[in-house]
Amino acid sequence: MVDRNRPHPLFARFPGTLSDRWWFALPALTLLLLTPTLLHGQPFLSWDTAQYYHYGAQLVGFATAKIVPTLGLNVSERSEIAKQGSGNLDDGLRDRARTASNTFDKALIDQKSQAGGMAFYGIRSPFYSMWLYSIAWAFNLWGVLIAQAAAIAWTIWRAATHAAGAYRFEAGVAIVALGTFGASAWFVVGFVMPDIYAAAAVICVALLFAYADRMSYLERVGLAAILAASAAFHATHLVVAVALTLAGIGATHFLRSEGRPLRSRALLATACALGVALALHFAFDTAARTVLGTSPKRPPLLTARVLADGPGRLYLDSVCPETPTFLVCTYRNRSLESADEFLWSSAGVFQTLPVEQRLRLIEEESRFVTAVAMHYPLSVLKAAVANAVEQFVLVWPAEAWIDPGASFSDPAWSGPTYSKSLRS
Repeated sequence: MVDRNRPHPLFARFPGTLSDRWWFALPALTLLLLTPTLLHGQPFLSWDTAQYYHYGAQLVGFATAKIVPTLGLNVSERSEIAKQGSGNLDDGLRDRARTASNTFDKALIDQKSQAGGMAFYGIRSPFYSMWLYSIAWAFNLWGVLIAQAAAIAWTIWRAATHAAGAYRFEAGVAIVALGTFGASAWFVVGFVMPDIYAAAAVICVALLFAYADRMSYLERVGLAAILAASAAFHATHLVVAVALTLAGIGATHFLRSEGRPLRSRALLATACALGVALALHFAFDTAARTVLGTSPKRPPLLTARVLADGPGRLYLDSVCPETPTFLVCTYRNRSLESADEFLWSSAGVFQTLPVEQRLRLIEEESRFVTAVAMHYPLSVLKAAVANAVEQFVLVWPAEAWIDPGASFSDPAWSGPTYSKSLRS
């Protein structure tokens, strides 16, 4: 009879079996997750990565400009501290960041440029931006990837521990290997964008509702912290996590009669995590209103979506000739068949408008989308379902094959020192 508690022969020669030691398993799983990115030679980036970085630089610079004077340090003292902290490949990046990071004010974010503006910053998570800037400033972008890989490796290690018991290391290696070399985990771990934290949010909620009654307090806190960060890094992650939490409550209620401790502990952990994320979003919005008079806005993504799907264009054709209630009526003769073209193209609408009209498009978005949905409810629902289904097959990371040193004209990305640090 096979002894299921016997360690794998590969690790039997190690006293106490290394496979049972977290300090061995976590680095091993982390390295395995990072292997494809290491072979690629640099992190995977999107065109938006630079904007997150510079938004974080502005926010961190603004915060330090407010905090440092309270510590009694003048500008020359701050410069001396900065010089004492130098001495690695990222010094050029840090110096450039320091010269530009204290410019977060209303004049800056009101600028009429394609890269920023009050009508644009709201789409970028301030919390991911500050985290990205801080880690990249201190360790370069590889620090971001190592942190991501370690967090994912730890969640997989905990899942394998609860599900596989004595074979947790073997199960963890199998999960990581299949995810990395048989699926898209290699890209998720190596991608410098907040979107990839959706996977972290899903696995954290799933683990809590599956095993919370077996977990230690610190383990539940760790999963809740990762979930809170994921929800703070992207608004859609918060919505997904709330929906999964509701599903978890239902599942534990109907599938497990003895699951009251499980359900209560899982609900407490997820509720605390999502509550922290909501509080952070509210706090930032309040602070922005206090400092700037208004909070940064999101582009009219839903307006672009209903127009590209068709119902929005039908509504404009039927209503605008008689009562041009909405500003978008003025531009109904332009090509509106692509959301990206409407929002970002130089021949589109949103990017070509002055800030005041961009803000007006944003302010009327809820009324416009509601009006379209009321006039063409079935068409809007059909398009929404079709778009959701399409997302499952739109997995093509070609856009992330970007060389930051060659593709970004901004000095913080194109400097030879920084390009060298990315490849080192």
